[in-house]
Amino acid sequence: MIKKTKLITKRVFFIPAFFIAAVFMFGFAFFCYDFNAFINRPLFSDAPKFSEAIMLQVPAKTSLKQLSQKLGELGIFSSTKQKYYFEWLTKLHQASGMLKAGEYELLASDTPKILLQNLINGKVMVYGFTIIEGWSFQDILEALAKHPKLQKNLKELSAAEIIQKLNLPLQPEGWLYPATYYFSLGFSDEAVLKKAHQFMHKILSDEWQNRAPNLSIHSAYESLILASIIEKETALVGERKRISGVYQLRLKSKMRLQADPTVLYGLYGGVSAHQKALSKNDLQQDTPYNTYKRSGLPPSPIAAPSLTSIRAACQPDFQGELYFVATGHGGHYFSKNLNEHYQAVQKYQLNKNK
Repeated sequence: MIKKTKLITKRVFFIPAFFIAAVFMFGFAFFCYDFNAFINRPLFSDAPKFSEAIMLQVPAKTSLKQLSQKLGELGIFSSTKQKYYFEWLTKLHQASGMLKAGEYELLASDTPKILLQNLINGKVMVYGFTIIEGWSFQDILEALAKHPKLQKNLKELSAAEIIQKLNLPLQPEGWLYPATYYFSLGFSDEAVLKKAHQFMHKILSDEWQNRAPNLSIHSAYESLILASIIEKETALVGERKRISGVYQLRLKSKMRLQADPTVLYGLYGGVSAHQKALSKNDLQQDTPYNTYKRSGLPPSPIAAPSLTSIRAACQPDFQGELYFVATGHGGHYFSKNLNEHYQAVQKYQLNKNK
């Protein structure tokens, strides 16, 4: 007897290729939409506690993964997906090795795309340190020590050790040019002083090369000394060449300068906080800087002079005047002879004191 065998057929379900493609395309479209939304969304979307700005420090040799991790720790990226997105964005721009170290300000309006561009361009925070015209060397050191963004390489050193370390003149007074020096994070107090010293060397050399003839000073250093006195005598730029003319005519006539700022420097060593109005007793103190008791220029500058004071020292305005007295209104009255000067002192100083 012939047995009939049953043919067991298995149904095989074939997923149409177009369906797979559709799913893939939908997934890719969603990824593109989500990725694009991420790179163009404000950084603080998931970090409402940062309402305005925060600082991001990127140390040297920070890897891309370390950076995205740090942004996650700050709360800028709230998920692993967002960290991956930022890494992919960076790799798409082939910028993994192009991210610059420094300190960055992240604004509420910034997006991951803007952040990456700033990191590539090194758009770091820039700070400034200003040496004020008329500051002494001690004033400058104290201000450097207080600046919150400067790296402190000189913190533990004495003034003498700083002079030796930076190869400054033994008497560094006046050798640091007053200006604002801009820097990014990592710049040091030592670097500021080096740059200020280089600037002063160049400016002093240039101004001395362009000096007027028939001066009563004989070297660039003497012009620096005189410029520092002019700087401390008046804040009015328009008076500086005239005051220079007075002092140079006094030098030529073998008269003592009788400059109050030099006496103050001799008494207080350039420490502005300790300075006061001069008394008769102060004028009798015989220091190397007392130009009431000693002839000629003092042995060194007494402050950091501005460009206008250096230029005044090198290009004085000679009007035959030998005296000047403060008027009490920010300026000075100039006189050609002693009698006129006494009258001016009576008018502007003695009557005022009474």
